[in-house]
Amino acid sequence: MYLHAQSQGNAGFAASIERYFVTEDAMQEGNPQLILDRGEPADLPPALIIQGTVDENVTPTMQERFVRSYRARGGSVDLELFEGMAHSFIKRAGGPQSVRALDLIKSFIARQLAREAR
Repeated sequence: MYLHAQSQGNAGFAASIERYFVTEDAMQEGNPQLILDRGEPADLPPALIIQGTVDENVTPTMQERFVRSYRARGGSVDLELFEGMAHSFIKRAGGPQSVRALDLIKSFIARQLAREAR
């Protein structure tokens, strides 16, 4: 994400990544995609990814690659695409896409809780 943000000239997003990770080495070490690519041991709980199709920070292509890698390692992941939605679209309370995303999240959590209860 950091290199992508830099290549897109998204200085704000790149700066937030820098504040969190501090160094590029830490970015590489903590990058979930690279952890999967390197074959490192990792817990792979069921996951849900909510993705806008016009997200320029974390692109659909990035998420699709992650989903393939996660599944290849034996993880279960659902990817839900939201047409025309940008990064953080879910924060727009009350919008139809936000409501749909929240409903998907609630349903996903309910399924996980039901599995745990068995």
